[in-house]
Amino acid sequence: MKNRKRTFPSLLPSLLTITTLSCLALSGPAPLVPAASAQSNPPRGSYGFLVTSAVAPTSTGGGTAILGVLNLDGSGNAGGTYNLQTGSSGSNPGLNLTGTFTGTYSSNPDETATTKLTFDLGDSFTFATVVTDGGQGLQLVATGCTDSCDLGGTVISGIARAANNGPVKGAYGYLFRNSPIPGESIGICTFDGSGNTTVSLTAVSAPSGPGHDPHNAPVFIGTSTGTYTLNADGSGTLILPGAFGGQSDQKYALVMVDGGSQFLSIQIARSSSGVASGIGRLQ
Repeated sequence: MKNRKRTFPSLLPSLLTITTLSCLALSGPAPLVPAASAQSNPPRGSYGFLVTSAVAPTSTGGGTAILGVLNLDGSGNAGGTYNLQTGSSGSNPGLNLTGTFTGTYSSNPDETATTKLTFDLGDSFTFATVVTDGGQGLQLVATGCTDSCDLGGTVISGIARAANNGPVKGAYGYLFRNSPIPGESIGICTFDGSGNTTVSLTAVSAPSGPGHDPHNAPVFIGTSTGTYTLNADGSGTLILPGAFGGQSDQKYALVMVDGGSQFLSIQIARSSSGVASGIGRLQ
């Protein structure tokens, strides 16, 4: 446990902007997640969130992204679960952690709020929060932290949307972004409603180094198939075995939000540097 706690602060500093990808299906009937309250002051309900970090060019951080479910009880108490991924940096390998958090929040008449979350690894973060869409959404930016964290060279921000755990079926257009090394991918993620998914990909990396074409970016195009699962709180996992002709599986954590019309996702257990997170929208 000591090693786990010591590592967490070095991840969170290079953390959070909310975003993600994936696909999922119910293995059986599950209780509905309480919808976020239409009365946004104070907000109440379950929210899928994606938080990522913007890292200064001089930073040696490998990037961080956190995906999870935030539960607000309407009386100032918060709690939930998270899936955190950090990118490798220097001699430190990338790390994937899961756990829980608790906290408090307070709201103002103008729909602004303050949210303080304490993770089970010991770190606490304070977020300036704005309620949107009549209580269906939240915007967040970290204004401070405690314990051994360090926000130097890092800005932490993200979004949260009303969670949903209903059956998922259909095609979602998605956009994923890598950080801190520039790279983006778009494509279609299709869920068949029975736990199977097909993903198309067009990936673009930033050209650099001697001999690069300044007018065209390196592009990779491919398709892959896999499986997905969904939990009772709207969170889930997507796995693409040997994705896109590679030797290793690609794994994603995700949360379904907005009545199933959108998902947030992060890639977990990455074999490459940096972190990848994104959002998918139902076509």
